[in-house]
Amino acid sequence: MSWQVKRNNLFTRPSPVAVLVSLLVIGSEPIYAYIGPGAGLTLLGSLIAVAAVVLVTVLGLILYPIRLIRKFIERKQRKE
Repeated sequence: MSWQVKRNNLFTRPSPVAVLVSLLVIGSEPIYAYIGPGAGLTLLGSLIAVAAVVLVTVLGLILYPIRLIRKFIERKQRKE
């Protein structure tokens, strides 16, 4: 019966990671800690810096080869 849909094991039994995370969350006690504005702003600034570095890296990886190809085409047109 090839027309029947096979069940995926992902939905029939829980993954060990999901069980472990669930047990850790259920068994933990709430932690009452205060994060001051200095630490929060430092964390926010660090996250913005990491995002900027990732963005500049991706743009560099995309734009640098395009720039090289344009230079190659311009040099080839000047020689002709």
